[in-house]
Amino acid sequence: MGRPLAMKLAFILFTLLLCAGCGGTKSTQTPPPNGSLASGAWQFNQSQPSSEGTLLDFNLSQSGTQISAVGSTSCFDYGVNQPPYSGPGGLEGVVMDGAPTCGGVSGSISGNSVTITWNTDTTFTGTLNSNGSITGTTNNNGATNSFTASPVASLVPNGTYSGTFSEGFSGDIVLTTSSGSNYQLTGTMTVNGNGPYSLTGQLLGNILLLSGTVEGEPASFQMYYDATGNITGTAHSITAFTNSGGSTMYSGQLTPQ
Repeated sequence: MGRPLAMKLAFILFTLLLCAGCGGTKSTQTPPPNGSLASGAWQFNQSQPSSEGTLLDFNLSQSGTQISAVGSTSCFDYGVNQPPYSGPGGLEGVVMDGAPTCGGVSGSISGNSVTITWNTDTTFTGTLNSNGSITGTTNNNGATNSFTASPVASLVPNGTYSGTFSEGFSGDIVLTTSSGSNYQLTGTMTVNGNGPYSLTGQLLGNILLLSGTVEGEPASFQMYYDATGNITGTAHSITAFTNSGGSTMYSGQLTPQ
């Protein structure tokens, strides 16, 4: 009886030693997975100390941890007056200060921390929230402000819009839009029944960039599609505005027919 008991005790001791060795190894904590940005159109709203804000529209793409902007124009920078709006139809809500040639966009994401650099001198540092938006702060040459960024839920729908321009072409304007792949955009415009004149361009967030020959003259249009009315005061409208350095000004608001 003594030998089997000794063997049992030896087995128990060996087992305890093995368990003690297993418990001595520290576990490595798995880092949180990288968040995923919604690919497509985004709008960044940067607050300002004054009554104006700066909007930036990008078509963003994420590959692994890297973030970049896609499209022949990387981003669009423009200012807006905060409500209430004093102009007819909220036209003063869009300041004619668009810059379709603003610099490139690059960034990265680690976990839910997002860093995006625009135009080499403005950095957005924020958190990707559970609802898909990004909130944080911007740094522009030492000046800091807060920002919010969200995917553009509804790009410009294909359709027909009509109205008048207060600057540029006079009379009745009818614009048709048709969006294609890779943010490409085509359309036609009639002016007082003349036309239709063909237009081509691209979508950039909420921005329509269209150009063509209208009434015998080359014309380039920068337009803002406002799905909710929060910016221009009129939901589902298209508002035309021109770069402050442009030689010809186009201003007006078109609503869906």
